[in-house]
Amino acid sequence: MVFVFCLVTDYVEEIFQTFMNASKEEMLHAAIKLREKTPAAMNSMMEKQPREEALKKRADRKRMVVKDVPPTTPGTSLSFLFLLF
Repeated sequence: MVFVFCLVTDYVEEIFQTFMNASKEEMLHAAIKLREKTPAAMNSMMEKQPREEALKKRADRKRMVVKDVPPTTPGTSLSFLFLLF
């Protein structure tokens, strides 16, 4: 546990010294490089789609026919499954 703590403190000390010894230009250049390397956000839930596209997708979903799927295990009824739990 002490060894891990020493590694962490050495790591933090190295970051601190790098920060203290860097000039403003170096920090700005590092920030720009980091911004270029950072991938775009994967969460796109808040991005709105055009209204026409959303209405078309909704109409397509409404037109879908729901298929009745038989049980996967032959001879098994739902009442039997409820008895197991």
